[in-house]
Amino acid sequence: MQRNLQIAPFIEFGSFVDDKWYLGLITSWHYSDTKDTSRFFLRGRYSVVGEFKLKSYISSLVKIGYKPWDTMMFYGVIGPSYARWSHKTKQLFDDNPVGSFDVNKDSLGFSFGAGAEFPIAQNIAVSVDYIHTLYRSAKSRQVIDIMDQNFLGNIIVRSKEVAKSIQPSHGVLSLKMSYFF
Repeated sequence: MQRNLQIAPFIEFGSFVDDKWYLGLITSWHYSDTKDTSRFFLRGRYSVVGEFKLKSYISSLVKIGYKPWDTMMFYGVIGPSYARWSHKTKQLFDDNPVGSFDVNKDSLGFSFGAGAEFPIAQNIAVSVDYIHTLYRSAKSRQVIDIMDQNFLGNIIVRSKEVAKSIQPSHGVLSLKMSYFF
């Protein structure tokens, strides 16, 4: 999976229940344009390339924190996420495209993670967290033609149904700076 820098605006509403426990809600939007490519070889000079792209996603997470010291709060997050993604399967013959089929989806997912927050000034904090998200899988089927040569040099066309099941997931390691009003 490609690693890239994301700028993700977020808004958080929350409050300390007492001096140690925190309860909040974080809503964020991420534009990632993350890509991942895989390739495998079929018979003869054929291969298949799969290209996954995560375009953007929105999440609303419940944040539960515990503050053992005045200088640090540990927290966990959990909640739904909504993503826009695509997967393209390309059939290649000698690295030239001869067929493809695409899946473009909007999916609902489930996010969970943990982190730590450190106050650095009166109303400013820095936090580090890792959040993993799993989305609903998508299945697609399509018939593709595979052309091959027999030992006499004759071209043989075989039609095969190709099925794919995609289970998108991603993890994000974040460094955040927050200002509290």
